[in-house]
Amino acid sequence: MGFERLRAQSGLLDGPPAPRPRPGEAPLEIVEGLDHRGRALTRCVAIEHPLTIYLNATEVYTTMTMCGNQDLLAIGHLLSRRLLTEEQALESVASIECNDDFQTVIVKTNGPQAMEPKSLRRVSASGKGLGDLYYDALDLLDSMHLDTTATVRASSLVGLDAATRALTDVHAKTGTVHGCVLFESGLPLVCMEDVERHNAMDKVSGYMCVHRIPPRGKILYTTGRLTSEMVLKTVLMGIPVLVSSSGFTGWAVELARHADLTLVGYAKDDAFQVLSSPYRVVFDLPAETGVSARPAGGRKAADSRPARAKAV
Repeated sequence: MGFERLRAQSGLLDGPPAPRPRPGEAPLEIVEGLDHRGRALTRCVAIEHPLTIYLNATEVYTTMTMCGNQDLLAIGHLLSRRLLTEEQALESVASIECNDDFQTVIVKTNGPQAMEPKSLRRVSASGKGLGDLYYDALDLLDSMHLDTTATVRASSLVGLDAATRALTDVHAKTGTVHGCVLFESGLPLVCMEDVERHNAMDKVSGYMCVHRIPPRGKILYTTGRLTSEMVLKTVLMGIPVLVSSSGFTGWAVELARHADLTLVGYAKDDAFQVLSSPYRVVFDLPAETGVSARPAGGRKAADSRPARAKAV
């Protein structure tokens, strides 16, 4: 089976998942240029390339992505498009074929009546024209029920940014990619990076499906802005808390409130803002610690310091 191969390749047939990717998994390129004074310099840049995802014989999606974890990206994207449910994926995916020469990933399913993309009405989302929100998927928000008993301490949220920066190796070297980390009890279960923020999230979604990681008690942290697309993907993953170091869009807040998703933005250093379902947050930061309120634009205070992630 395709998922058995994926689990074997990642070395996770036994034991809990480890943070991924690690240094050296994503190819980087050194380019030459000039600085602001005309002095020669070299710069490390991430390599991106087009990738086309197929479900059986049908072309589903083409995106720009980094090398690595392309099979997980394909599964995660099919899940976010609801072309596969998690149960269908676990039962019917026969193989996942990655072809670097043709820059394709083909997800093959069992049975003569293989699941194929249906005709969906769609509206363009804010993913550089590549991400799409589907009315069919939006309708699912009413049927999704996120965990209302989940809680997260404010003292834990202020440490997620530092924990994520410690894991996002490609971003540290290039400054041009997005990271997405799945946390449980303050510990990172998996870290994914990509040039597109929604691709990094799809990789985490695919990883959770392949390794059968339940969403209960999880927090999803992204370095990308909180748009409607990111909210929808998180809700469809069943994760009750979405956190970002960046800001919000209006529709993202509206969808999060409708779906009862706890939406946390500007989560950097010692501050954050909650615009949806704040009842899950335990505000345990004492006033005497000097935690500053982040202004509307999300700029950090002069005396802010990064904090370590603590247990949820």
